[in-house]
Amino acid sequence: IRVMLYALCNGHELTVFHISQIQPVLQLNLKEIEKRKHELNKLLSPYTVFNYRPRPQNLYSDYGLHLFKLGYTNLEVIHFLYKFPIDHITRLDAQNFSIMSNLMLDNVEFATSIDFDFERLDSLLSLAPKYQQPLIWNGLNHYPFQVDVSPPFTINIGTRLGSLIQTQFEEIIPLIATEFF
Repeated sequence: IRVMLYALCNGHELTVFHISQIQPVLQLNLKEIEKRKHELNKLLSPYTVFNYRPRPQNLYSDYGLHLFKLGYTNLEVIHFLYKFPIDHITRLDAQNFSIMSNLMLDNVEFATSIDFDFERLDSLLSLAPKYQQPLIWNGLNHYPFQVDVSPPFTINIGTRLGSLIQTQFEEIIPLIATEFF
C-alpha cells in the first residue's frame, strides 16, 4: 500500500512513522490516548494522512534509508549496484564526491546518493567514455563543482551504507563506494 504515514501498535504503545524518516512522527503510550487524542486525530485524520508532507513532494525516498529499514544495519556489508547510471556528479569538498541518481526497485523509485573519495575518482573516470573524461574532470574542478553527464554511462559499483545525515527536508543514508568496475 503506497502511504506516507503508517502506525504500529503493540497493545501498550502507538507509534506513527513517515516513510522518509527513521524517527517516529508521533509516539504515545495508550494510557495517554485520551489526553493526546486531539494530537492523534489531527495527525491521523483522513485529510492529514493523504496530505501529510514533511518534505517536498518531488523528493523520492532514500535508498540507503530503505536498506537500513529493511534491516541492513551492518556497515561492513557490501551492496552491489549493476549497470548503475552515472548522470550527475557533485564535488562535496576537496576530497569527497557524490553520484546522485534514481534507482527503480520493484516498481518503486528511490533517490540514491553514492559518496566516494578522491582516490576513487580516477577509477570512476577510467570507466567513463573517453570523450566525457575531461568534461567530468573540468566540471568537478570549477564552480559550481558539479557535472551533468550527458548521455549517462553505466558502471557497476560496490557500496556499503554510510552514516545517517539530516538534510533540510529528510533523513538520508548515503552509500559509500568501495569500488567502481
